[in-house]
Amino acid sequence: MPQKPIWIRGRGGPFEEEGGGIDVAPRGVPEVRRRKIDSEIERRIRHLPAFPTILSELIGLTSSDTSAAKDLKECVEKDPVLTARLLRLANSAFYSPRLPVTSVQQAVVMLGQQTVKSLAMAAATLKFLGQEVGVYGMVKGGLWMHSYVTAELARRLAQEAGWMNHEQDVVFAGGLLHDIGKIVLARLLDREGASRTETAFRSDDGPDIEEWEESLCGHNHASVGERIARAWRLAEVTTQCIARHHRWAGAPDEFSREVNMVALANVGAERLGTGLTAPDERTGREAAILETFGLTSAEFHDLLDGFSEKACRAEELYTSLGGGR
Repeated sequence: MPQKPIWIRGRGGPFEEEGGGIDVAPRGVPEVRRRKIDSEIERRIRHLPAFPTILSELIGLTSSDTSAAKDLKECVEKDPVLTARLLRLANSAFYSPRLPVTSVQQAVVMLGQQTVKSLAMAAATLKFLGQEVGVYGMVKGGLWMHSYVTAELARRLAQEAGWMNHEQDVVFAGGLLHDIGKIVLARLLDREGASRTETAFRSDDGPDIEEWEESLCGHNHASVGERIARAWRLAEVTTQCIARHHRWAGAPDEFSREVNMVALANVGAERLGTGLTAPDERTGREAAILETFGLTSAEFHDLLDGFSEKACRAEELYTSLGGGR
């Protein structure tokens, strides 16, 4: 029987690991070339814009239940561009307010503190998550849409599990940033002439995405995302969600709950297909994460059905916030 290509899910499933490391040894990539690619990745990370200060402050507000509406209002108002985006959204057809919303304070009253915080964080990521990553089979603005839906779904799942508000905020941040490695790796894969096709990546016979990336350049978007997170000095829980959202086994015990939740939300968001050229329908991949949570496929799909309308509005939200301009 012929041996499977190295990028076909041949390590016992897409979420198992070898040796406990996040970035596995290159398979099919010469060491000299891999080192050259590694240097280029490092250079691209160094040249990324600094992590937005306003986003750091907003994530900081998620770390405590004592964060007040006044703190949120003052944080958002420090950034005129973010304030304008938030007010434009609050007054758009997306929310259709009865009266004009003219201040952040009014937006908090109308939409609620948690919603405004989430929208502000999502708006603050537009500049870097709004980049084109078509090599991954995403539409224009698809990376931001997928990231936002993953974040909102992580929050919804955490609510269903009875988590506290500040715990929900933590997985929202992890979900929003989980794919940041793609902003660096997409350009390298484009140069290699790679293409994530619907038939190759969205069936049980297709390759696991990280193995596909590793077969081409010896790295995957989660490990590159971890390097970006550390360069940006993000909180360790957020960094672990980025690094482990495909290979959650082996995440540090103190962060395993959050990592697992973001991993589950990512699978759900890909199943819903928001931002993708086609939804991910791999039943084997889905079964692997559901087993971790003790969920049946029917229970999971019921949760997704209840969330699908919100997911469908992600493109409208992207446009309302000024995405694509």
